[in-house]
Amino acid sequence: MQDHLDVRYMYSNSIHAMLNAYGVEAARETIIREIKHVFNSYGISVNTRHLSLIADYMTHTASKFIVEAALHGEVDNLEAPSARVCLGLPVKMGTGSFDLMQKLEI
Repeated sequence: MQDHLDVRYMYSNSIHAMLNAYGVEAARETIIREIKHVFNSYGISVNTRHLSLIADYMTHTASKFIVEAALHGEVDNLEAPSARVCLGLPVKMGTGSFDLMQKLEI
């Protein structure tokens, strides 16, 4: 498909996929674009500088903590809201604080 696809314009809303395929800058831009998309759905406008600050923090600072933790053999259960947001996991507060279970009749 290389004759039909222009990789300069390929996009995924998966930050992890963009990071693996195109690098940290593409992941950063994906974060900004996806946050804008969510806010625009509700008619909220946010200055791109604020979103850039969030994206910079998520793509730069988080790696520093991960390297330090690996160096010292520390374990993180990813329970803190900021850790879960950085990894795209639901925060265990509010609607994310419980699971639904249904009894199945077999």
